[in-house]
Amino acid sequence: MGFIAGRTVNDRLELDAEIYDDHAFGVPLHTTTLDTGGRYKFSPSFIALFMAGRSVNGISDGRPEFFGYVGLQILLSDYGRSLNTAPSK
Repeated sequence: MGFIAGRTVNDRLELDAEIYDDHAFGVPLHTTTLDTGGRYKFSPSFIALFMAGRSVNGISDGRPEFFGYVGLQILLSDYGRSLNTAPSK
């Protein structure tokens, strides 16, 4: 369960902030996490995704305190036979 708020900075860049509580049923431990991230549109076919976050309830159980990712989303059209050429909405 969590909350996210975001803002479009310009036509290519979107930034977001998120706080959420990660809890699996049947497991007594949970993690509250605060992170920021976004999306950068290189073209209609290629979008960079990035995020960096931190656990806000400590690492007393040995889990990582800081984490993040960077990825590339590739959008295809025509049943995967070509790159997407339509601008995303």
